[in-house]
Amino acid sequence: MNLKPGEGVPPDFTHFARPSDKGGILALYQKCPHLGCAVPWRHEFDFEGVQGWFRCPCHGSTYTKAGVRVFGPSPRPLDLFAVTPNPDGSLDIDTSKITTGSAENPQRTIRPA
Repeated sequence: MNLKPGEGVPPDFTHFARPSDKGGILALYQKCPHLGCAVPWRHEFDFEGVQGWFRCPCHGSTYTKAGVRVFGPSPRPLDLFAVTPNPDGSLDIDTSKITTGSAENPQRTIRPA
């Protein structure tokens, strides 16, 4: 996800996490921490009057654009992959390095070079 400053957590959900201060890139592991189902982005899904969420099709866990859990049985937010910006502006995503998801997800963005 590419978050703009102030993005990642809708205004009515800031009791779950603080939005991104600086904006940047997050590489979310779209595997639900509950039971491992693939968690797609659903731009049309409306939850509590806000449209656009990651929503687990197995048990309904619902996550913000930054992967912060706001509903469902998942024990935590979505996990993240390590992101390394390259001098040419490309990014390396290391899927062997997983950081456990937390309410700090929006603050963990990486700014490309």
